[in-house]
Amino acid sequence: MRSRANLSYGAPMLLTCGSRSEKLQDPRPSSPHELMLPAHRLLLLLVLACHVAYVTGVCRDTDTCIERVKEVVAAPRRFWFGEQRSALCSQRNAKSLECGGPPQLAHFHSIASRLFRVKTYHSAYLRNLNIFPRVTYRASPGHYRACEHDFFSGNTSAVEADPDMEPVEPFRLRKRPEISWSELQFDDQYTVVFTDVGYATLNYLAVDFPKATKILKEYEPTENYRPSPNPMVVLIFRKGRVEVEAPKSEEDFDLPQFMLKHELEDDLVGLSLIVASSDPFAIEKQRLRGKVDYCYSLLQKRLSANPPRHHTVLHRLPVDELDSWLSVSFDQHAMNANVCCQKVKLPKTSVFLDPLGDVSISALSTLTAPAISTMRITASQSNYINYHRQTRNFVGSSKINIFCRAVQRKVHIGDNRRPSRPPSLAGSGHSGSEFECGQW
Repeated sequence: MRSRANLSYGAPMLLTCGSRSEKLQDPRPSSPHELMLPAHRLLLLLVLACHVAYVTGVCRDTDTCIERVKEVVAAPRRFWFGEQRSALCSQRNAKSLECGGPPQLAHFHSIASRLFRVKTYHSAYLRNLNIFPRVTYRASPGHYRACEHDFFSGNTSAVEADPDMEPVEPFRLRKRPEISWSELQFDDQYTVVFTDVGYATLNYLAVDFPKATKILKEYEPTENYRPSPNPMVVLIFRKGRVEVEAPKSEEDFDLPQFMLKHELEDDLVGLSLIVASSDPFAIEKQRLRGKVDYCYSLLQKRLSANPPRHHTVLHRLPVDELDSWLSVSFDQHAMNANVCCQKVKLPKTSVFLDPLGDVSISALSTLTAPAISTMRITASQSNYINYHRQTRNFVGSSKINIFCRAVQRKVHIGDNRRPSRPPSLAGSGHSGSEFECGQW
C-alpha cells in the first residue's frame, strides 16, 4: 500500500530550512475533510518551500530584519576594519595595501561607529528605524578589461541585499538597484543615501523618493579591492524641512555632518546592508582613479593556484613578496616583409603583455624597447616618504626562439652569432626584404 501523510488545513506548519524555521499557513481547504497526500509529493512541497525561503533571503519580516541589522552594524570584529585589524597590521610583515584605509576612520571598528564617527556607539542612534528597504540588483552578464586582461562574468542571478548575505562581486553591483518596501506608497517622499562604510564614499543620493525622485549623486558601486568583504549601507530618511544638497566632496562622506546640515537627526527610519567581495573590476577602477594598484594580487593568486610548468624561473621567485604591478607594452611598427620564407604583414599598434592570461606574443613585436610603467600610492601609510626614497630594480626576462637576418642584394646585415640587439624591421624601408632565420 502506498504510504500517505495527513495535512490538516488551517493549522500552521513549522518548516525547517537549513538554519531557519518558517511557519507556513495552509491555504483554505476545498473540503472540510483531511487532505491525503502521497509522501513523495509532500516531500517535494517541503523542498520547494525551503527553496523559496532560501532565495528570498534570511529576513522575512520587517521587525526581524531591523533587529538583525542593529546587531550586525554594532559588531566590532565583523569586517576588515574591525578590532582585529590593529593587531594584524601592527606586525612587521603586514601588507601595507590591505592595512590601508581612510586615516580619519582608523579608530572606528564597527559599521555604526564608522557611520556616526563615534568610538562608543549606542543603539539610540537607530531608535527610529521602522523600515527595512528591499534592495535588489538585476545582474547582467558582461565583459570588462582589467589589469591588461579580458574578463567575463556570466552570472545573471538577482542579488538581494541582506545583513547576512554572502559577499557579491562589485561587477554584479555595477548598476543602480531597485529599492522598495512593503509600506512604501507612491506619493511618499524620502531621501535615499548609499555610502561605502569601509572607504567613506558617497555612492548614491536621491531625494523625494519615490514621488518625484531627483538624483543628486549618480549611483556608483563599491570599489573594494581588498580580499575581505566590505559593506555598503543604504540609509532612508524622512523628508526634512531643509532642502537636501549634494556634498561638495564624495570621497570623505561625513554622515553626521550631512544629517546636522539638513536637520535629519531624528529622521533616519530605514537601513540595509550590501556586502561586496573583491574582483578585478573594482581593482581596475581603483587603478584608473590613481588610488591603489592591487593588480599584483591577482597574479599572486594565479601563480599560487596554478604554478606554470614551462616558466622555471618563477618557481625560484618569492611570489608572496610581490607588491607592485608592471604594465609592459611594445610599440609594434607597421611591417610588410618576407620573414622565414613567409609573408608577414603587421599593423601599427601597441601590444600589451598579459601575465594573467599567460599568452604569447610575436617576437616581431618585441623589436623595439618596451614601455614599462608602475604605480604604488601609499599616501595614508607612515612609510610614505621612506618608500619613495628607495630604489627599485626591475629585471626583464624573455625567451625568443628564432632570429632573422636581413638579406638584400646578397649583402648580409647579420651573422650567425647572437646579435647584441635584433635588426630593426620597422617602417617601410625593409618592405620586400628577405630574411634568413636560425636558432639562438
